[in-house]
Amino acid sequence: MQCSAPHRPAFTLIELLVVIAIIAILIALLVPAVQKVREAAARIQCQNNLKQIGLALHSYHDANKHFPALADVNGTGNWGWAVAILPYLEQSGLYEQLGRPDVYTNKPAFLPATNPLMQAVIPNYRCPSDPNSSSTNPNFKNYGLSNYVASQGVISFTTDTARCKTRITDITDGTSNTFLVAERDSLISIAAVWPGDENSGGSIGFVARERPNVPYLGNRGAQCCGGEQPSPPDPCRRGGCSSQHPGGVNFAFCDGTVRFILDTIETDPAAGNCSGPAFGTNFTFQNLFWMNDGNPVNLN
Repeated sequence: MQCSAPHRPAFTLIELLVVIAIIAILIALLVPAVQKVREAAARIQCQNNLKQIGLALHSYHDANKHFPALADVNGTGNWGWAVAILPYLEQSGLYEQLGRPDVYTNKPAFLPATNPLMQAVIPNYRCPSDPNSSSTNPNFKNYGLSNYVASQGVISFTTDTARCKTRITDITDGTSNTFLVAERDSLISIAAVWPGDENSGGSIGFVARERPNVPYLGNRGAQCCGGEQPSPPDPCRRGGCSSQHPGGVNFAFCDGTVRFILDTIETDPAAGNCSGPAFGTNFTFQNLFWMNDGNPVNLN
């Protein structure tokens, strides 16, 4: 007698579709969670970068009795503050190769932008949340890219004799109430460059015109922001603080702490207008920017 083959159960088409739908739902639920974890890790790394930069600035202060200047604008090559603190960021080798540049005397001569040393990738100067994978900034002759800028309310140009060598004791509003360094996203705003800038110090400092991630209003001319993304750019979106972190921007304060400042922080509603005042008076964001305006605030 012939034996029949054993019956093998199999999925029906409907059952297969149900399984695929369940897998799709699980993936849809999992992907945002993974992205949130990834962004949380990137934000922590960014905060750690700012912490290291803040400590390096304090180490420079301990060694020199003042913070470095933002840049030297008296000359053809403007070494910036980010070069001055390289030895305190475990970048002594690069600092030596650059010729031990001096932010005050502008010596030795500023190296050409084509020099690979000027295009070096320094991990402490890059935020992992920034989607720009480029290592250089085409807006500034392809110098090495940075996502961190110094507050011109504390660290100013050497031509500003009142603040060219800012000391801790000059921060009379309190070091815990004053910005020192902030983020600048390379896609939302013109990013910084760590070596400095041959023609202008604008790429290595920021001004507190409005709260983070808010573009300026009005129009200052297309020459401000050629090549900025998204395109077409707002010609007045320059010099501010921005990030790819949802909801705000990381700031290092003068006391060495790092805090996440929300986009909704109180600010002068007229400060972002190109035809309006450059800085507001007695608004939280502006008060945090100036080191001695007499209007200290407490974010605790």
